Amino acid sequence: MTVQPAIQSFGVQGAMKRYSFLYHHGETNHCPGCGHTHWHIGRATAECANCFTAMPLAEVASTPARPLFYVRSSKTAMAA
Repeated sequence: MTVQPAIQSFGVQGAMKRYSFLYHHGETNHCPGCGHTHWHIGRATAECANCFTAMPLAEVASTPARPLFYVRSSKTAMAA
């Protein structure tokens, strides 16, 4: 009797092999498109000044997105 090793799904293997590009503040960041190190930094992304490739900021990518909901006048909210 032979024992087969556990086989992971293709999706899990693909996710483990992929590399996620993030812009890290305070480090030298090379553009994945052209290799240059000049960036335009925004609120959520950094854009390469040479080829305009955009990457998410590491600080923004690590925080979960939380939608903001403002209820000003609602009969349901007032009843609760």
